[in-house]
Amino acid sequence: MSLQDSARLYASLNLALADASIVVSKTQYDTGFWRPETAIQSGSADGNAATVEDPNWTPLIASPNTPSFFGGSAALASAAGTILESYISPSSGLIIGKDTNGDGVNDVFRTYSNIDDAVGEAVNSSIFAGTDFNRSVTDGAAAGAQIATVVLNTQFAAVPEPSGALMVGMTGLCWLMRRRRVRLK
Repeated sequence: MSLQDSARLYASLNLALADASIVVSKTQYDTGFWRPETAIQSGSADGNAATVEDPNWTPLIASPNTPSFFGGSAALASAAGTILESYISPSSGLIIGKDTNGDGVNDVFRTYSNIDDAVGEAVNSSIFAGTDFNRSVTDGAAAGAQIATVVLNTQFAAVPEPSGALMVGMTGLCWLMRRRRVRLK
């Protein structure tokens, strides 16, 4: 990948992630949809007699202190995946490492055969953790992909290099105009 393409990739990726974060935050507070933890623990408050509450239920990880809809991790993962697939082959394998003990060396690795597998796992991670509903994740992923598509279609397009003939012509024109000014004095 050329330096210019790398710069476009990083710029597109950062812009798409920033825009997705803004959309997620705004949508979460505009909708105010409860998280699974609240819904399951307060099941009798939904007005449905068939719902059974479980006041002792907890998610695998602590729920974020924000409303549930859109799923933030789903929107970010989908936006990143869409951008990455436009610059590198969608069938490219990925290895993602994590430093679990803080020594600066990756201790745990996840291997994916393609970008879609990595995005799919990241999109569904908050469902697996018990912090988001399926609809929050599905709609968040769709929004992230849509935001990334807009970024790709409207931002950071390659600018064609001027041709050599145009450069020579412009230089000649400047030289003639400069010479003409000298004669007029």
